[in-house]
Amino acid sequence: MSNTILREHMSSYIGTVFSSTEFSSDNAVGTALLAAIKDAMH
Repeated sequence: MSNTILREHMSSYIGTVFSSTEFSSDNAVGTALLAAIKDAMH
């Protein structure tokens, strides 16, 4: 519930853009993907 309130407030107040909740349910997935991309660049 608090995430929904923060999302709505930030979107309307400063224009923050969020992905759909179905794509942001696990932050570890995004972090792992970014780490894999960075590792592949080296």
